Amino acid sequence: MIPQRLSVGQMFAVTLGLLFVAVLFSAYRLRQASSSYMVALDNLKECRGLATKIRELQEQPSRAQLSPESAAQISQRVQAAAEAARLPSSIIAAIDPQSPTTLAQSSYRVQSTRIAFNPLTLTQLVTILASLDATGDGLVVNFIDLTPAKPTSSTATPVEQWLPNASVSGLIFEPTKQ
Repeated sequence: MIPQRLSVGQMFAVTLGLLFVAVLFSAYRLRQASSSYMVALDNLKECRGLATKIRELQEQPSRAQLSPESAAQISQRVQAAAEAARLPSSIIAAIDPQSPTTLAQSSYRVQSTRIAFNPLTLTQLVTILASLDATGDGLVVNFIDLTPAKPTSSTATPVEQWLPNASVSGLIFEPTKQ
């Protein structure tokens, strides 16, 4: 087989076809790069917003207090939560604040408080603990221990009651002095 020579017109048409394919390929790559650029730009805006929020949160410890609370202050807060939940203060059997403990190797300490309740329903328990957490001053419920209360025959319709013990804690920010 002997190769044939292409005429000038045929060579021009092949060159023009290759050029057209190159332009189409370049346009396709440009479109891909443009969409990647837009995604990267959106990610950059989101990262900048998150970095700004992190800086704001670092500057103000919103959930930590600057000094530990006394037993009387904690007791008042729990009693106020019971009142806010429209429950009698007699529903609280005991409030036992613990000594603050250092959180890892940081400037934060955790102050836990154990709360023992007299018999109550789960609805009442959730109401008082939600009321305690709703104050927004850093107290968080850590755990709840439920023990069934002995049934009483004083009511016509039995109500399921529990003897719960709960633990709440709050953060204390105490930076070390250098």
